[in-house]
Amino acid sequence: MGNNGLANMSAMAWKIHERSDERSLPPVILTAKSAAVPSTLSPEISALLPTQKDDGSWLSDMPRIHPQGACAGLFMADPLHQQKRMLNLLRDAGVGWLINLPSVSQHDAEFETNLGEVGLGPRKELEVLRSYQKEGFDCIAAVSSARDAEFALSLDLKNIAVLPRVQAYESGFPSELHRNRQVAEVWERIKTENAALLSLVTAAEAAAQSVWPPQVHAVIERPSASG
Repeated sequence: MGNNGLANMSAMAWKIHERSDERSLPPVILTAKSAAVPSTLSPEISALLPTQKDDGSWLSDMPRIHPQGACAGLFMADPLHQQKRMLNLLRDAGVGWLINLPSVSQHDAEFETNLGEVGLGPRKELEVLRSYQKEGFDCIAAVSSARDAEFALSLDLKNIAVLPRVQAYESGFPSELHRNRQVAEVWERIKTENAALLSLVTAAEAAAQSVWPPQVHAVIERPSASG
């Protein structure tokens, strides 16, 4: 992956590290980024800001920057989401993997409930992701609660990425203890060998499998603007 190429893209990179050398997941997730977002803001939160505009134009760069394949992150709770147009862009770019990232499940529970009441909550988001899976895409379901993980499994979405909610960032990046507890809660609810769990980690943690939550198949390194 070329640093200069990715730096010139309107995308953030979330590297995926697997326990095994036999790769079953894509090497990286790419999500749209906005130049209007302050650089001091956590990238996980900046992706949720209403200033974030994603017309999908960056998808055409994916095969050039990541010829080995990458996963595209789309905001699937967007009421203006144009699935037919996105399908064409994704297929033209040869993208085979998708994730609902950013995810409305990252918001605090109260706001998430409000979104659900108007049809823009995590369930709607996961149902849209499932519709892409029916079109032939491999998918990773991003969730922030055990309940949403269970719903993802009910939709046959078997790769599940566990993300901290917004309030967990109040004093900086959520602690390893907080993130591991969150993964454990999800695992306790779904507890099945048919699902592959992923968790969000720092770059230092990504390099040391011994500190990964024991339940996970892979980890997602915090996003960066350069590869």
